[in-house]
Amino acid sequence: MLPEFDIEFADYYGKGNGIDLTIAATYVPPATPPAAANSASLHVAATQTCAPGHLTAVFASPGQFFQTPAGFPIDLIANIVDDCGNPLASGGAATTTFSTGDPAVALTPWPDGTWRATWQPLSAQQALATVQLTAISPAIAAPAQATVSGNILTSSLVPVVLSNSIVDAAGQKSTTNTLAPGQIVTIYGQNLSSQSAPAPDGFPVTTLAGVQVLLEGTAIPIFYVSPTQINAVIPFGVPLRQSLQFTVQNGGVPSVPVTLTAITAIPGIFTTNQTGSGQGAIVDAPSGQVADSTNPAHQGDFISIYCTGWAP
Repeated sequence: MLPEFDIEFADYYGKGNGIDLTIAATYVPPATPPAAANSASLHVAATQTCAPGHLTAVFASPGQFFQTPAGFPIDLIANIVDDCGNPLASGGAATTTFSTGDPAVALTPWPDGTWRATWQPLSAQQALATVQLTAISPAIAAPAQATVSGNILTSSLVPVVLSNSIVDAAGQKSTTNTLAPGQIVTIYGQNLSSQSAPAPDGFPVTTLAGVQVLLEGTAIPIFYVSPTQINAVIPFGVPLRQSLQFTVQNGGVPSVPVTLTAITAIPGIFTTNQTGSGQGAIVDAPSGQVADSTNPAHQGDFISIYCTGWAP
């Protein structure tokens, strides 16, 4: 208890009479804060009471109703957290799929808690696109999903090598991202060249109509280009069993690299209709006539087989 105080209030009305009041004051000390150790214990206890039960995923990029030209890379960024507010850890997984048919892309965790990757839209023409994210955690049964939609716009700038479109020129079949020394390949895509042009005199060149095909940064021989197709030859000296970066460059503008692996041989026989099926391009050597049912080859005849991708 503090001492009592006498306080006199002045007469503001000019009547000459003041007012005396006696006031008693009591001091009440503040509450003692809990010890730091107790605070930490309370925090740990509160954290332990939250058991995550589900995930939530949200796209930070691209945004809803995005628009982007075909061939231009897009950042994929997602925030993925559980219902306790914890970011999805590296033990989980996040994958995006695309309604355009582009290959699925796996995201990786970043130190800032987001999951990120890059997507290159490969649509050959303008199209609506839906991007769907699926995230899973080993500690939570149900996955999280998120979607955004937008437009892929036709672009006349960036050359685009379509998915699984580097094929054996003879059989016109995808070789699952492999190539072989000496193989003739056909590359299908978009904006590969501004015009159609064969190599002069039929001899392959390293630059044709402003187009180059680069394997590990070195231009390889090409003998035909068009906006949607290139025919090229893989050099014999490529290193085997190694990942190689394959890029098309049109007017100095490169495509997004495709990773290929060189193997010993990918044999293929050309066909007379140039589709990879039907009668093979196998001819009687002296006459040059196709060895088919109307002109069959006989025992002892010399024949020529037009082929590609055999071991050197």
